[in-house]
Amino acid sequence: PDAQRLVLEGRYHWNLRTFESFGRAEEAFRKAIALAPEFAEAHAGLAGVCMSRSNFSALEGLVPLAEDMPTARREAALALQLDPNLAEAHAALGMTHYLERDYALAEKSYESALAANPQLALARMWYGLLLAGMGRFEAAEAQSRKGAELEPLWFMQFQIWGNICQHQGNFSRAAELLARAAALRSELYVSNLGSRV
Repeated sequence: PDAQRLVLEGRYHWNLRTFESFGRAEEAFRKAIALAPEFAEAHAGLAGVCMSRSNFSALEGLVPLAEDMPTARREAALALQLDPNLAEAHAALGMTHYLERDYALAEKSYESALAANPQLALARMWYGLLLAGMGRFEAAEAQSRKGAELEPLWFMQFQIWGNICQHQGNFSRAAELLARAAALRSELYVSNLGSRV
């Protein structure tokens, strides 16, 4: 129970998407792993937060993208070794592939994540990012829309969906979605708005 509580705490802080919250999330996931080393969800959470922090840091020009990536990749692989059907682990591994520009492997990972759990909004959001990066905007928007339906109170779902609409040239819809994202979050990103994951 304590490890599960720490994983939930880690997910909460990770979803805030700030550098401070990434640190708090990592601490919670590492404590969960110390309590229950075989807890796959804790390893998947640590993979996700390391991957996200690495991406944020690179976007801010602070450190190379690769700084946290070995940890993210290792923890995602360990989570899958512990639980091959854990959707969160497939999604985290998919995002590492995406950031390394291996889109084919990323797509396979997202498909595996959604086969394991079609209700995982995080996988829908990240899959949407991948599809948009590949120019498949209709499919990207469909994934983002579904992610927002599954997690209607998480600002990132609307942030990503709005950016996809921008790329499609649907600026009025993009403005509506980005305003909704802003309303769900008290602090807005200063730079690279919408590029973060």
